[in-house]
Amino acid sequence: MGRIVLVIGEPGSGKSRGILNLDENTTLLIKPNRKELPFRGGAVKYSVDKGNVVNCSTFPELKVILTKANAGTKFKTIVIEDFTHFLTSRVMADSKINGFY
Repeated sequence: MGRIVLVIGEPGSGKSRGILNLDENTTLLIKPNRKELPFRGGAVKYSVDKGNVVNCSTFPELKVILTKANAGTKFKTIVIEDFTHFLTSRVMADSKINGFY
């Protein structure tokens, strides 16, 4: 297994911009939303059509994608863009569950 790096920071502090310096041929970008990358040429370097971007928004989908990507040899770096989106989606989905009295 490779290294795991967690990048935490305030919105707009440059976390996503770090993707600019990664090799787009060996990097998989997992996006839970369709927002554009915050640097010029991001849509050219990373796209679904190019095969280095996957859009998903649930933990079960994320597990499948990570399992497949980990089993392959193409991707050396996997970036989960905006992980908090997964957490927020889960909390909102769980808010509809009725509790027991």
